[in-house]
Amino acid sequence: MLKKFLFMPRAFNLILVLSILILTGNANAEVLPKDKKEGRYFTDQPDVSNDYQIHFSYVLSLDNKDKEWDINGKMEEILKKVNDHMLEETAKHKLSNGIAQKYKYDYRADGKLDITFIRVDKKQSKIHKYRNNYIADFFWNQKMNNPKKIYYNFVAMSSVDGGEAGVGLGSTFINNQYTTKTETRVNIETEAFITKVLENIITAKTVTISDEAKANTAKALAGVM
Repeated sequence: MLKKFLFMPRAFNLILVLSILILTGNANAEVLPKDKKEGRYFTDQPDVSNDYQIHFSYVLSLDNKDKEWDINGKMEEILKKVNDHMLEETAKHKLSNGIAQKYKYDYRADGKLDITFIRVDKKQSKIHKYRNNYIADFFWNQKMNNPKKIYYNFVAMSSVDGGEAGVGLGSTFINNQYTTKTETRVNIETEAFITKVLENIITAKTVTISDEAKANTAKALAGVM
């Protein structure tokens, strides 16, 4: 009788659902007394727009130090620079007709950027090295899965990569060696950068190319980027 029950499709689905609930049911965001600080929000605040938008979170593991990027203005400063740069670049792009565009951020009713503080339920050492996969599952269990939102996180952890992303959710790991110098920016569209890349390729492949040809190639590539 038990054997027949286990092979019934409905019974199998029920067991599968119960197993998933048991395995994921403990994934709760921790609100520690030390994390309760003025101006901090632990849930996504009511939306002022029903449009598609990007929601930002400041994420820590159980044992990571709180750098307060969500409340000290650091995240807002960086994200403003990102949108200012986007406005500038889109306005001068040859296909924009001079119309500047920017990313649609998630804002609170008071006009400030809506940033959620999330402390996950595991220590950093217990989280898989590709941390974004774990964070994505954690967010889903916290009901942070609005289909009109992309969730992007500033994560106070180290990782094998400076950043990772999947469908609907991405993370920058601010403790990573590649992202600690947030003011360093390389413009890959300049002729100087492209020329340097060409020189490295020429050296690596032991090929010969004239300075004129190299300059023309760099100029042509910069023009289409």
